[in-house]
Amino acid sequence: MKALMDDYEKILFFRYVDSVWAKRALEHDREYVRTSKMKFADVYEDWFFKLESRNGAFLNELRKELRGADMKIWESAKPTKKEVRYKSRCRGYEFSHCIMAPILKRRVEAHLRRLAFDPEQDFKTLLHAEAPWKSQPM
Repeated sequence: MKALMDDYEKILFFRYVDSVWAKRALEHDREYVRTSKMKFADVYEDWFFKLESRNGAFLNELRKELRGADMKIWESAKPTKKEVRYKSRCRGYEFSHCIMAPILKRRVEAHLRRLAFDPEQDFKTLLHAEAPWKSQPM
């Protein structure tokens, strides 16, 4: 018999991966804006600061939830252009996950949209906004 993750553990896993990759994307974009000679770069800096602070707060709350659920998540291999591999451990079982790059990109964009356009939502609402594996393909 194979152990399966329950819905709450799946939500925690997917939200964690989304927020970590959103953090990486924001850092990359901020560096791009900083090095390019764009007009009104300070407006972008303010916008990046707000998104990074909201994502950071979300990630801290998520880490608390992970500790409460006695769950650990880590990258199992270096990310490639095609896929990202993660492993997780919860309830004494270890799970392997492979997320394809286009799917991860869509998920990170959706996460950033939730952070940017729903500033009044609290952590619990953002965490359970939509079951990540039930989202419709674009």
